[in-house]
Amino acid sequence: MRLYFYKNPRWLQSLYKGALWSAPDHGVKSIYLTFDDGPAPDATPWVVEQLRAFNAKGTFFVNGQRAERYPDLLQQLLSEGHAIGNHGYLHLSGWSTNTADYLENLKKGQRALENIATSRLFRPPYGRMKPSQLSGIKALGYSPVMWTHLSGDFDQTLDAGKALKVLLQATSGSIIVFHDSFQARENLHKLLPEVLLHFSTLGYHFKSLDFICD
Repeated sequence: MRLYFYKNPRWLQSLYKGALWSAPDHGVKSIYLTFDDGPAPDATPWVVEQLRAFNAKGTFFVNGQRAERYPDLLQQLLSEGHAIGNHGYLHLSGWSTNTADYLENLKKGQRALENIATSRLFRPPYGRMKPSQLSGIKALGYSPVMWTHLSGDFDQTLDAGKALKVLLQATSGSIIVFHDSFQARENLHKLLPEVLLHFSTLGYHFKSLDFICD
């Protein structure tokens, strides 16, 4: 299992200057829930139900291949008022992919969304980019979105209690990553309802990141 942080340290954020690590709350206590790697019929509809119960809006960074396979799920996300972002056509790590191929994968992922969503939000798979790739992403007019908190729901050895303790320390403007995929489903079911309930009780709003590209 790769090394990851439930809460990203400041030194890590300094590696990708120009990427979005947290979001402005515009004077309202706000948490930004994001979901990667979907859509998936065995995960995404459940997430939509959970968000609806709390009048929460999220941002879904979708895989281009899966977007082509499940366009009905993307339409459901849009009809519920959620934002859709690009997560690449294939789930490529920038560290092991040359820049030209990486940017072409981004563009192919966007083409898979052309008739469904026009967002220019991009979440790099694994959060891994080379400086040249970050520059290329921005030159193409995309907003690269990172995060403050990572749920770790993809980790089959996850200590859910430990992860939840850190997630509940998020503050206004925090961006939290979950995954609406089959692999993350078990941990997602443990973590997402608790996060929604906790921050809702504290008077937070759950917003999408669509305002970034307005």
